[in-house]
Order: sequence, then C-alpha cells, then structure tokens
Amino acid sequence: MKNAARAPGDERVIATLRIVIVCTLITLVGFNLRSVILAVPPVLPLIKRDLALSYSETGLLTALPVLVLAVGALPAGFLIERIGGRLCVTIGLVLLCAGALLRAFWLSSLMLFLFTLLLSVGMTLAQTSIPVLARRWFPARIGLVAALFSDGLIIGEAAGAGLTIPIMVQFLGKNAWATTFVLWGIPVIVLLLLWLWLAPPAPILAPARSSRAEATIKATSLKVWHALFNDHRSTPYTWESCLERAASFTLG
Repeated sequence: MKNAARAPGDERVIATLRIVIVCTLITLVGFNLRSVILAVPPVLPLIKRDLALSYSETGLLTALPVLVLAVGALPAGFLIERIGGRLCVTIGLVLLCAGALLRAFWLSSLMLFLFTLLLSVGMTLAQTSIPVLARRWFPARIGLVAALFSDGLIIGEAAGAGLTIPIMVQFLGKNAWATTFVLWGIPVIVLLLLWLWLAPPAPILAPARSSRAEATIKATSLKVWHALFNDHRSTPYTWESCLERAASFTLG
C-alpha cells in the first residue's frame, strides 16, 4: 500500500528530473555552439601572425560562421523535417567537435578555413534544430526552454571571448592559440556523449494539438521570445533569431 501510495509522487519526481536534465542539455548545446566560435577572436592576432593571413583572410575567418548560418539555416530546416531534430543536433555536434579539434592539428590557412567551415555547418544544423525540439518536447514551456537556450548562447559567447586569453596565458603558453581550440573542443565531446545518452527521442511528427489556434499561439510565442530576447544582444549574431524563426515557420 505504501509503495502504491508513493508511486504517483515518484513518477512526478522522475518526470521533473527528466525535464531538468533535458533543459540543461539544451542550455549546454547553446553554450558550446558559441564558445567554440567566440574563442577565436581573442587569439586572432596570433593566428594572423603565425599563418601570415591577410586582412581580408582574417575578416573572412571571423565572418565565415555567420555566413554559413545565414545560407544554411533554411536547408537545415528542410533536413530537420526529414530526419528529425534530435538526429540533426547529434550530427551538428559531431561536425562542431570535428572541426573544432582538427583545426588544432593542421596548422595551415587552408585547413583552418576548411575546418572552420565544417564546424560552422555543424553549428547551423544544431542551432536550427533546437527551437523545433523545444516546441515538440515542451509544448507548454516553449518560452522557458527558448530562454534557457538563449542563455546558453550568451554565456558561451562571454566564456569564449573572456576566458580564452587568461586560460591560455596562465596554463597553456602565451602563443598556444592552437591548444585553445582543443580546450573548447573537449566540452563538445562531453556534450555529444550526454546528448546521445540523455536526450529523449524526438517524434517525427509534432504532438497532437487541441486546436489550430493553440498551435499558432505556441509557435508564435517561441518566435516572439527569440525576437525580444536575442535582438537586444550586442554581438555579431544579433540577427540569428530571425533565422531560427524562419526555420520554425518552415517546419510548422
């Protein structure tokens, strides 16, 4: 009788724990999508000097992730519709991890651009998938999950830009810019393993909704939240919410 009486409470605890775990995963995805990219600008003068990059090449290196995100968000939306958001995040994290780590071992300008392109494709695929998963996994908590993902993005930006130089100087060496790529690539490996283990399978189709009006309200809430939250950020990625909203419209 006691076990039967505790069963509903235990189920609620387990359900709450699963929600916390998945929300934490989504926040960590946002963190790693930005820490890998924003760790480059602090060491860019060293990269330019050691690889003899021109000013045009230096500018292209920093702009490449933004350009890939702009061009690839819509195709990523179609891919998500075909194979599912969970798998797309998995593929995105694999590409992000591979690009982040491999660029540390082939120190040439060509390889640096190639692997930056690779990780940018992974970033685009994973970032475009998260709003879709938020709507499918948490139809009643879209605003909260969107806020957590945005928090992860912003914290990742701050960490990558603010911690790379202090860590490099104190622990890695004053010119160890290539090692910083490994530093920010290792957390992506850990996140990938956690994602494969803990992320719930995403349904191929969106859950049944009580009405079309309710579906419109929920989808719009995600888009409005991203517009209000992301558009006030003073970073080069201010406009990224527009791409996420476009992907949501495509998949809606």
